[in-house]
Amino acid sequence: MEKFRKAYYDIEANLDLRFQPVIILQGLRGTGKTAILKQLAWKQGGYYINFKETKVDEAGYLDILKREEKLILMDEICWLENYDSLLRTLPHDLAVAGKQAVITSCSYGALKQLSNKGLGGGRSHVVELFPLSFEEYLYFSGRISEYGEDYEPSAQDVEDFYGLVGVPDGLAFELNDDYFLQAFADDEAATADHRRVGRDILLTREQYAAASGIIAKTLSDLVSSNLSMSQSLIGQAERMNEIEKYVGVENLARILAFLFNTGFLLVDLKTNERESQISDKIVRELLEIGNIGWLEDFLTRFEFSVISPLLYTIGFNKELHAIGFHKELQGLEDAPAIKEKLSGILCKLAMKSEAVYQREYDVYHDSYKYLRAYSKINFHLATDGYALRDRIEVDINDGNLLLEVAQIHKTREECHVDKAFMFYQKIRVLTDEPGAWEDNGIFHRIGYPKALLMMSNGSLFKLEARKVVDTCPIQYSF
Repeated sequence: MEKFRKAYYDIEANLDLRFQPVIILQGLRGTGKTAILKQLAWKQGGYYINFKETKVDEAGYLDILKREEKLILMDEICWLENYDSLLRTLPHDLAVAGKQAVITSCSYGALKQLSNKGLGGGRSHVVELFPLSFEEYLYFSGRISEYGEDYEPSAQDVEDFYGLVGVPDGLAFELNDDYFLQAFADDEAATADHRRVGRDILLTREQYAAASGIIAKTLSDLVSSNLSMSQSLIGQAERMNEIEKYVGVENLARILAFLFNTGFLLVDLKTNERESQISDKIVRELLEIGNIGWLEDFLTRFEFSVISPLLYTIGFNKELHAIGFHKELQGLEDAPAIKEKLSGILCKLAMKSEAVYQREYDVYHDSYKYLRAYSKINFHLATDGYALRDRIEVDINDGNLLLEVAQIHKTREECHVDKAFMFYQKIRVLTDEPGAWEDNGIFHRIGYPKALLMMSNGSLFKLEARKVVDTCPIQYSF
């Protein structure tokens, strides 16, 4: 039985509704966009064409729109000459012919620009294809038979997810220098149209070569220096000093802006009851950075992560299938601590990534962390009358969900989900050791593997919300 990504069903539903004639399928290179187009051609009787493999001029493109098939599936549209101009009239051309089209390309930036400009303003529907979600992994690895299935995942399921253990080869890709250099070739083709050159973030070949090192750097400090991982993506972070000397501070900032703008990175934004950071000025600020002090200041205000934990793990050799769980940790005195630390970091990253996936297409990918400043000094009798209490931090504040992620059992005193937004109705969730499940009237306590699946399938957002008045005598303020 053929299996389908969730994005496939999203596209199919929009085709049935016929709300917009054009659907843009965008996502990182190698996530499976071409496979979805070919599945649509097979199931829907559509016409598929890859402009990178089949060279077509303007007359040939117009002939495609005259074909008898009602669904046109156009792959690698950035290799179509003058695609930016031709696609501006695509919604009208399709409507006149009574047809629909799904378009995609390996150039994420080009599709993003089309969805914002040429095909923006409600003229198209955007579906973003992310790396495999946890639920999709369970489905494609055979652990569940259908999406939405009631399943109790284990810690081993989560660990296997980070290494994509047991999925078909077509769903795994390797993120390395060569990956970005191939992306450079796609963007070179896309920039042949001068209109796009003026409004996208473009990199030189040397900057593309440095991009994988920038991604690696976002987790490199969490990896023990005594581990030999030269073949992995994380191992490439050892080159960062050379990269900085080679490309310079301005170029480093530009690469970071490119990675964020093209979907590789999400940014951790802070929010509290008074205000929230916003992401729409981040790219512009990065492009204005001119010295190392400015860059360091920027990185103290915003934290970046790779959009999926899979982008950290799949760069390993086949036998080194997941960070912190491979054979090179065996025999090291600090191996258990390294494994526990990396496992916790990846679990939080997986939760944040799944929250981003739930929102599907957005201009930028971000995750809001609830962060209350240090609290007001409060009176107590044990000392001279005053004491400072640590700040309150909750990992994810997404819509009406307040989620604190942990792989251990936190006590009532350690849990912040009942103290944040205490006068607002929120779904308060604290993850715990595998198998845990509790609703104590203040917050839901759920084992982290199950909570990750519930985040992935959206059921976490359907739990009962709470309006809690804090019973702690400490008075909190910003």
